[in-house]
Formats: sequence, C-alpha cells, structure tokens
Amino acid sequence: MTVPLEAEPEQLELPVGPEAPPPLPSTPEEVAALARRAAALEARLAAVTTHFRARDAAIERGDDRAMLRTALQSAGRWLDALWCQASPPAADGPPGLPRISIVTPVLNARETIAETIESVLSQAYPGLEYILVDGGSTDGTREIIAHYADRLDLVIAEPDEGLYDAVAKGFARATGEVFAWLNADDFYLPGALDRVGRHFAVFPDDRVVYFENLLAIGDWRFANQPLGLVDYRRLLDGQFLFQDGVFFRRVAYDAIGGLDRSLKLAGDWALWVELARRYPLRRLDGHVSAFRVRPGQLSEDMAAYEAEGAQLQARYAPGQALARSTAERLADLPRHLALALVERLETAAGRLGPRRRLYFPLAPDESVPAAPAGSTRPPMQPLAPARCPISGALPRRLLFSSPDTRFGEAGMNEIWYHPESHVAAVGPEIDRTTLRRLHEWHYGGTTREIRAPAEDAASPFRHCRPAGSDPATALAGLVPAALRRRLVSWADPTMPEMKRMLRGLLPKRTGPLRVLDLACFEGDLLDEFRAEGWRTFGCDPSERTVEAARAKGHGVWLGGVEDALRVIPAEERFDLIILAHTLEHTTEPLLALQRTARLLEPDGLILISTPNLDSAQIDRFGPTWAHWHPPFHRFVFSARTLTGLAGASGLRPLRMRSFSHPYWSWLSLKLNALGLMGAVPHGLAPDAETRAAAEVTALAARLFQNWRGRGDYLYAVLQPDLRS
Repeated sequence: MTVPLEAEPEQLELPVGPEAPPPLPSTPEEVAALARRAAALEARLAAVTTHFRARDAAIERGDDRAMLRTALQSAGRWLDALWCQASPPAADGPPGLPRISIVTPVLNARETIAETIESVLSQAYPGLEYILVDGGSTDGTREIIAHYADRLDLVIAEPDEGLYDAVAKGFARATGEVFAWLNADDFYLPGALDRVGRHFAVFPDDRVVYFENLLAIGDWRFANQPLGLVDYRRLLDGQFLFQDGVFFRRVAYDAIGGLDRSLKLAGDWALWVELARRYPLRRLDGHVSAFRVRPGQLSEDMAAYEAEGAQLQARYAPGQALARSTAERLADLPRHLALALVERLETAAGRLGPRRRLYFPLAPDESVPAAPAGSTRPPMQPLAPARCPISGALPRRLLFSSPDTRFGEAGMNEIWYHPESHVAAVGPEIDRTTLRRLHEWHYGGTTREIRAPAEDAASPFRHCRPAGSDPATALAGLVPAALRRRLVSWADPTMPEMKRMLRGLLPKRTGPLRVLDLACFEGDLLDEFRAEGWRTFGCDPSERTVEAARAKGHGVWLGGVEDALRVIPAEERFDLIILAHTLEHTTEPLLALQRTARLLEPDGLILISTPNLDSAQIDRFGPTWAHWHPPFHRFVFSARTLTGLAGASGLRPLRMRSFSHPYWSWLSLKLNALGLMGAVPHGLAPDAETRAAAEVTALAARLFQNWRGRGDYLYAVLQPDLRS
C-alpha cells in the first residue's frame, strides 16, 4: 500500500535580529504578549520536530517514502540544508559524535537523585542533552533538581500516568540522535557516554546496543548476572534488559512507535521486544551504569512484572501481531541464524571451559552486609574508577568491590579492569602519604590475627568457586602426601627464583656487581646478595627499616620507589635493580619504572616480581584471591602489562616466568573460607589442615600452570632498549 506523502510544514520564520536588541517589555500586557508568542513558537517548533521525526521513522521502516528518499538521497540532503538554513555535512568527512539524550523519570527520590544527576553532568560529553521528568515529587526532590536547573536542558514537572508515560514524555521532547533513560536511583560510570557516542559514530548502522550492569548495594559494587547474547527469541522467553545499560537511535525508537504508555511494570520489556523484532541487539563489553538495589523498587514485585509480561507474550504469539510478509521474514533470516549460531557457540564454550575470566557476579541468593566495617565513602559520590597505568584511559568494567581483606583496614575499594592493557587497577585514588602511613603501620611488625565474621553473618564470596571444578587441583590431590611434601617446599624461594631468572643475562664486570633493592625493608635480601659477592644498596621509605639495613653494612637511602631518583646521588649507577613485590604498591608505576631505568648502567637489568593477573588461582578463588590485597596493592599486572610498561619506559623484556608458593595459596584458602568480610594477614603460621590443601594447590601450579604463565606471581627481567 502506498503511504500518502503529506506536505512538509512551511519554513520557520527566523529573521535576522537588528544590531541593537529590542527593548524589554515594560507592561504586564507586553509581558503576556511575549509569553504567548514564545509559547506559540515552542508549539510550532514541536510540530516541525514531530514532522521530521515521523518522516525519519517512515524512512527507517522502509515504506514508499523511504524508497523515494533513497532515489533522491543527494537532492534530499541539500533540500534539508535549505530547509534548515544550514550547510550540509561533508559527505566524506569524519563521523562526529552523535547527540545523546538522557531522560530521567523521577518521583520522590530525594536520597539518590543528586548522585544520579551528578553522574550524568560529570560525563563531559560534548553532545549531551539531559531531561528530567518529575511526576510530582513532594519529599524535597524538586528542591534538589532546582539546584541543577541551570545545567539541565529541560525539566518537565507535571503529573504523569506512571514510569513509562514519564519516560515517553521526555523522549518526545528530546532532540538527540541516541536515546537512553536513567532511573532516578541509578547512575552512570565516568566515561560511559563517551564510549557509547564513539561506538555509534564508528558503527552508523547499529541501532541498539546494551551493556551488562553493575549492582550497587549500599557501598558494595558487584557485576550483575551476565546477560549473554539477547535477541528477539530470548526476550519472548522473558529475558529482559536493564534500562540504564541500553542505548538506541532515535529513528529506531520512533520506527517502532515508542514506549507503550499504558503499561505499568513491563514497559521496558515491551520496548526491548519491539526493538529486537526489527534490529539486532549488540552487546558491548564492560559496564557503563550501576543499578542500585534498594527497598521499594518495581523489580521487587517480579510476580506482577511477569503477569504483565505474560499478557505481552500473548500479543507477540505467532500468527497475531507479528504476522509479517514472506519477504520480511526471509530478509531477517540471515541475522537471526547468525545470532543463534553465536549464542550456541558461546553456550558451548561456557560448558566446555571456565566461565568468562575476571567476571565475578554476586550469587543470586547471596546477601551482603548493609555496610562494610569502617566504610568511609561519602554519600552521593559517584565512583572514581582507577585509570590505566600505561594510557591513562578509564576502565571498561568493574570486577568487584572489597574492604581490606589482609589487615582489616577501614574503607571500601573497587577493583577495575582494563582489557586493552590487561591490568587490574584499584580505586579510589589514594595519596602517597596515606599509603606510606598504612604500609608503615601494617608492615611494621604489628600484632596480626585472622578476623573471621560470624558463621551466620553475610560475607560476600564465602566459599566461592567461580570456575567450578579444577582438574589440575584434582589431579594433584591424587599424589600421596609424602611425595607431595617432597615436591612442594615452604622455604623462602626468592633468591633461587631470582638466580634462575638472571642466569646468563648479567653483565660481565672485572669487579663486583652493584645491586639496588628498592623497598629493601631491613635488608634481608641484600644479605643474600652480599653473600654472593655483590656490592649491596637499598632504598626504603621507613626510617626504622633504613637504620636496620644500614646497621648490617648496606648502603641505603631513605625514600620510596618514586623518590629513588631524587634521593640517590646522581653519579650512582647499578648493574641490577630489584623491584620485589614493590611495583604493584606504587600509585604511578610507569613513572616509577621510568625513574628506575635512569639509575641503570647501559647494560644493566631490572628484575621485577609481582602478582600475576593471569594466575589460575584467580579462576579458583575469585575475589578471595590473596594477591588482590587492596588498598595496599594499587595494580595487579600481567605479562602483557609489564611489556607495555617496559616499552613506555625505554626498556625491553628479556625473560618472563611465573611461579607459585604454597604460603600464598594458604592465604587464599583461608580467605576463601571467610569471604570478603574476613581478614587474613600474612606472617602467620599455617594451620595443619589448610596447609595440606595449600600444598595440593601449589603442586597443581608446579605441574600444570607455572610453565604456562598461569602461576601465582610473575618475574620479569628488563633491560634498556638500545636497539634504536
């Protein structure tokens, strides 16, 4: 059937203003006349906007008008330019970031609305339009919104018929190319809109994208249960998306007729189904938003939600509203087949191997404490993700939040993930003075004891096994205990491991070699190097440990790793510099490594040992892996990260290898039994029962993991890159 082409509205009169502004109205009659004229112009603009949105929606649906538009595409672009009195974009110019319209429906959300608004306005996205729709708040929410009035693009304050009616009102007034809505108790992560805008700019044919959300429960932050691939078929089975993580183009929203305002609970589900009928839903990696779990949410009444959803499922039953032409079904067939194939492959991969690495959703039936012990996060403060130590980029997703599980220090930390450099970074930022004070206190020989939560108390990830069964550990457990004890040593392996890493690489000298141990503590490692004939030097930020190391005869300077270049005399150069479990404690590891490199002889070496983000024990222990160690560890590196840091510091890696030790496995086992509300400090003697399990874990690492780079910690040997 041919769709009649209605006449386009006449051009808006936009006369060029006079050089001098007209006088302001001075009488009530003049003010009223000006208000009436402004209202008329606003109504006219809304009518013109509605016309063009209807025209774009018709083009998107592919009706007769779309075919005319396709035939006259070039002419139409110029006609639009004349109509709007603006120059058309260059056909071959670079794609620009699209304008994104965010709508927040709000009704009595005094406790959360400020954090929601701040999370949007702090995005610093150049093409942002933010619209709030207040359905009649009476609890002080309006006063909070008024505080931001000059920074909001539009506030619609009038009664509505429910959540979806409010959102639809906002979308009707929105002018962006990309739409999304953010509920008044949820929030965006920093950099979220930049990621979305850049994706739509690079992929102009994408219509709908979605992300998996974070859960915000009090001060806790966790990954939500994974959505996997979502398509029309899965949505008909009741699968739903989270509003805050879905972004869609305006033309797609208009083409399906927008939100169903008559719905009260499942309007979001109906919208996703309608979008999925026409378009592929593209899943993007990572997190851009957080869903706050709190009492009184619509999601608490899942029975009513599913009842309304059942009525909608009947609407989409075969042979009813989904009746489509044979040509339409055939056109969609390749896309649906491709989505089905990818979903099957993903499901098969999940069954054959471990779950997605570094993804730790909270179990559906798991509860968390109302607040971690000593939590110090100020209210209404958005997250501050830790940036990549190499590029400075914002992270893609959050792994989990955690208090200090080593010493029980007050406060909450978030562990973020940067896939491009394969590094975990701990936030929020902490200044060097505070970090040094914490190290001085907790690493200074204070009394240490295991802190165990009550058996019936909530403690996230208690006894968690993210990867399920562990074949390597199962096989190692078959080894007789007597033989296992011979194969697994509890002695300090540091010097033997370092000798193995340095074998054949040390520079040739006529005299003794010079070694510098950064963060040398009391000089125990330097004692072993001196026994091997080295000249020994160190650097440490603690006056107490510096004095102890000097008393042993080592040359030691007072200062942290970042201070070494300043406190060590300019003429000093070293053949070997050791960063033994030190680099991960620095707030700026790239800067620390660059400064360290300037203290080397031209053929000198840097030896780094650090926890390994590729450790197989992360797959087993998840967030209870002992080496996360926030807030003391600021980063957890991988071999790829160390290679990137070396390249950015003018160094090149000569050798990398991973190792494991039963003591660290013992710490992980003890913490895994307690969960994140427990604390297991190092320096304690292992108990007999857990000691045996740690030996099995370490033997599994020795037999199956270390040689594959999956050991618990890494060693890397770096050298100045003089090839260029």
